[in-house]
Amino acid sequence: MLYALAAALLWGVLCGLLHAPFPVVVIGGLGAAGLAVWLEWDALGGRDANRRPNFHLLLAAAYVFLAIIGVGIVSLGYFLGEWGLFQLRRI
Repeated sequence: MLYALAAALLWGVLCGLLHAPFPVVVIGGLGAAGLAVWLEWDALGGRDANRRPNFHLLLAAAYVFLAIIGVGIVSLGYFLGEWGLFQLRRI
């Protein structure tokens, strides 16, 4: 999970430094959510033979939650990237 958050933050900083349009930021957040689900697949019960009957619903809910968090973290990184670039130009 921490790797996905770190990747989202780095993506946001890179987008902020390059002044990328917002759809690129959203794609990075969705990608970070996908990475988090992939990395936590065993914790979600993906390979367990006795997983819950509503596993797909839980998986979709986890992805939507992580997508919201991912887009927020990428947006924070975007802000930090733009702020850092502004500070460098001010010097």
